[in-house]
Amino acid sequence: MGNRPRTSPRWPTGAFLAAYQHNRDAAHEIAIESSPIGSYIPLLLADGDFEGTPAELLNTLTGCASRAAFHDRIAGTAGVDPTKGRGWPRTRATVRNAPATRA
Repeated sequence: MGNRPRTSPRWPTGAFLAAYQHNRDAAHEIAIESSPIGSYIPLLLADGDFEGTPAELLNTLTGCASRAAFHDRIAGTAGVDPTKGRGWPRTRATVRNAPATRA
């Protein structure tokens, strides 16, 4: 013991930052996947980047989800409209604060 300095394990250069970024990316994916609007964001972005207000985002995502449910019904699959469920955002404030829109 004495006066010997304590040593700590060394991380290779950049390894900690890489692990930290990987964990952040994984957390963002979980937030998006667990959000009712999360699965519709790729449909929204299929035509390019979205620019607009939270209210416009809500209207656009609602349209994407309704169209997807309609196409599912036509194809004979489940076709339940997610915009009618409890978790779907009803106001622009809930869209603005949704993890899927902040990630």
